[in-house]
Amino acid sequence: MITTLSKIVHALDQTGIPYLVGDESLLGLSEGNIEKYKFNITLYQIPTSFSILRYFALGIILIFKGITVKPKFAHSHFRLKIRVKPSAFTKAPNFIFMIPLKKSNDQFVIVEQGRTCNYPIAAILPLTNLSYKNQELSIPHDLDTFVSRFKTELLSSSYRKHPVVFNDKSALKAEEILFKIAHILNTQKSHWWLEGGTLLGLYRDGKLLDWDHDVDLGVQFESEEQIENLLTALKRTIYYIKVLDFTEKDGLWNLGKVRLIKIFPRRYYFFHTDLCLDLFIFYREALENVNIPVYKYVVHQRNGYHPASLLDNLEDLTYKGHRLGRPAKSDAFLESKYGENWKTPVKEWHVAIDDKTILNNMKPS
Repeated sequence: MITTLSKIVHALDQTGIPYLVGDESLLGLSEGNIEKYKFNITLYQIPTSFSILRYFALGIILIFKGITVKPKFAHSHFRLKIRVKPSAFTKAPNFIFMIPLKKSNDQFVIVEQGRTCNYPIAAILPLTNLSYKNQELSIPHDLDTFVSRFKTELLSSSYRKHPVVFNDKSALKAEEILFKIAHILNTQKSHWWLEGGTLLGLYRDGKLLDWDHDVDLGVQFESEEQIENLLTALKRTIYYIKVLDFTEKDGLWNLGKVRLIKIFPRRYYFFHTDLCLDLFIFYREALENVNIPVYKYVVHQRNGYHPASLLDNLEDLTYKGHRLGRPAKSDAFLESKYGENWKTPVKEWHVAIDDKTILNNMKPS
């Protein structure tokens, strides 16, 4: 990614488009790893004249380097999505967003995932450079003060507002899909359990979390045939099924054919709603260098695992007359994922940043 970033930065300089590293990328850069919080790097564009012509020139320069520039709209706001495309039929898994800042009086304004973030212009300009892996990157003139003061804003795209939040109506729909998928997993005698916020809500609070937006389940991989049979059963339902594989990226585990199965209620048959059930596939293997059995998974391009001792034995959690799987040691499981204060509700939480089963977030042993 840094090679691609270098080409983009050079092209920005050629076209006279001023920029700075933004969002989680800036926070990670301040801590020595621009990809620490998010692999898809974000750049902020400083307002400049003749932007459309400059964008056109940027696209021409980059296309000769095998990099495409596409305009995108998120929450009705414009941005550029820039990524390597080696051929007409292949594209790099990661990309770079360039988001224009808007000037309003003495502030730069940006809309991130439905939130409006305001940065005083004096906190950003004049820009300075920081050398990162032999590449000079533009940053605010006082980086440490900036990230300390605006950490919440920089994390807005991670702690984003979701289109679905459980209320009385949507929680009933979420429970419906949960019970139907649980029935399939039970019928196939799968080793499966409630995961993440779904387990936290049902086990701790006796209901789905009010601020949650999806349903999370985990199932142990036993064989390719098992997963194929599961997919066949799921595709016979009324739901829209999307299968995600493992991303080919240095350092990421490639554990099998299927990483995650996303299950959505349909909308007009060919489309799906925002409500989703995520069925994570966990692979029971020995952890490298220590030969300890764990349940491995990959989420948000992060490697993570649960100790096998927390998932080998499951018990039933009966909810509204339905038999759901949970770790026998649910207290220890939830503490390993959310920390010792897991009984205290936390509404803003992101797996890539806060989940303690992710390798990047684990305390050194």
